[in-house]
Amino acid sequence: NTFDTDSTYTWEFTDKTFSGQRIPVGMGFNYRLDDTVAIRLYHINQDYYKFLESANDAENASESPLSRPSRLISNINGGLGIFTTLSYDERVLIIKDL
Repeated sequence: NTFDTDSTYTWEFTDKTFSGQRIPVGMGFNYRLDDTVAIRLYHINQDYYKFLESANDAENASESPLSRPSRLISNINGGLGIFTTLSYDERVLIIKDL
């Protein structure tokens, strides 16, 4: 791939583990002096993590008629889904040196 030096780009790889899909592993940005960058680290609780993992397992199981069915893990009584909140820590930086 050829990347424009002023554009955002993504590094990707393809692997049989991911059903041959392209998987992004990083992004590059070109920053200039005095650019402002906001960085966020999102936090999820264990219930939400288990739900996401079980949803991923269910999706993978649906790709083949020979796969074992997978059960969604939910924290909602009498239904499917997850009740949770999403929180994050944020830092804002101003680029002073490259």
